[in-house]
Amino acid sequence: MKHSIQKKYWEREELTVRRNYNHPAVKAFTYPKIRTILRKIKSNKKLSLLEVGCGNGFFTVPLSRVFNVKAVDFSEKMVQLNPIKNCEVQDANKLKEKKNSFEVVFCSNLMHHLNRPSRAIKEMKRVSKKYVVLSEPNRNNPLMFLFSALKKEERGATKFSLNYVKRLCKKEGLKIIYGRTCGAIVPNKTPKLLVPWLKLLDKIPFLGFYILVIAKKKK
Repeated sequence: MKHSIQKKYWEREELTVRRNYNHPAVKAFTYPKIRTILRKIKSNKKLSLLEVGCGNGFFTVPLSRVFNVKAVDFSEKMVQLNPIKNCEVQDANKLKEKKNSFEVVFCSNLMHHLNRPSRAIKEMKRVSKKYVVLSEPNRNNPLMFLFSALKKEERGATKFSLNYVKRLCKKEGLKIIYGRTCGAIVPNKTPKLLVPWLKLLDKIPFLGFYILVIAKKKK
């Protein structure tokens, strides 16, 4: 989808009523992924992390508790809604950061909105010292595929599978250290009452609505 169409979509006034990082469904969506990242990226210090496509802070706030976070998004409205101070407007295809600026670069639910996701991954690899972490919708989940196919702005997700994300990373010279599908909760749509029950499905990989891939720069 063209950049201008996506930008118009993410600048809509109604996005100001999106759920925030404290909503139970949002926490159930973000926390398991962050715990997995911390298990796979072990460190005795607080690492620096750049979040690309930060939105209104679903991941930004909990990530900032365990990493030194800078957040960027191409939507001015999303940057305004994001509660952390170190947040600014940037294009994922042309990041302003210097080479090897952050120990971890994290990106969630952005690449399927881009015409050339490989270009964004190349940029994330450039500014990362060590790790690139990607999370995207899983087209192999029938409900996620149907949602993505029916919603124009999400249609790019119909090509995103675990293997596809792994191939994108490998194409850019990254080494995969972790990859699986996970999660049964859609942060903006899941009713609060269903959250405790759907959390039980998080441990069943083939039901996963989302993909999580952790990749490492080769020495």
